[in-house]
Amino acid sequence: MHCEAKVAFYAYHTDQFMEYAQQHLGRQDSEQAIEEARDLRQYDEHVAFVKELRTIGEPSERPSPAGITYQAHVQDVGWMEWVSDGAIAGTTGQARRMEALRVHLVNPPAAMRVRYQAHVEDMGWLDWVLDGATAGTTHRGLRLEAVHIALVNAPPDCTLMYQAHVEGIGWTEWRGEAEVAGTTGFSRRMEAIRIRLIPA
Repeated sequence: MHCEAKVAFYAYHTDQFMEYAQQHLGRQDSEQAIEEARDLRQYDEHVAFVKELRTIGEPSERPSPAGITYQAHVQDVGWMEWVSDGAIAGTTGQARRMEALRVHLVNPPAAMRVRYQAHVEDMGWLDWVLDGATAGTTHRGLRLEAVHIALVNAPPDCTLMYQAHVEGIGWTEWRGEAEVAGTTGFSRRMEAIRIRLIPA
């Protein structure tokens, strides 16, 4: 563009363009719209990263073991970074509620998927979602209180364990597939979660 047309060229992600437009053109896009655009970009980048991980290595090499990544939407923070295999998603010691959760498998065996369900303040159990979709709510100020997580079409030697950090309780015991992590009926916020894929 610069060599042929002698003009500057700038390329921005949608959320970045919206922020710059507010600063330089006087646009008044809502912060919620900007955050939603940023959330979509970060999720697309994560999916692209996962796909890249699946293609690394020569065909003759043994495939990498399956893993699990997950991401928490936290009060006053928004979507935090993706973490994996037992790391903490969310916060502890900050009195911040989790509001939503995304879970994604890395390099799973053929046909294996992950599904999960959120229990939300004033809403109860929401519908099950699959493979990176959002469980819970964002931009509504509602606390996540509990989750179920389960594998679909998993080989016999592969299972899940997960653990919730709950207001006034701390870390609960590790739960197995489809068991409730967190609490229901006590108005206690989930603050963080850890998920492990076994074997990983």
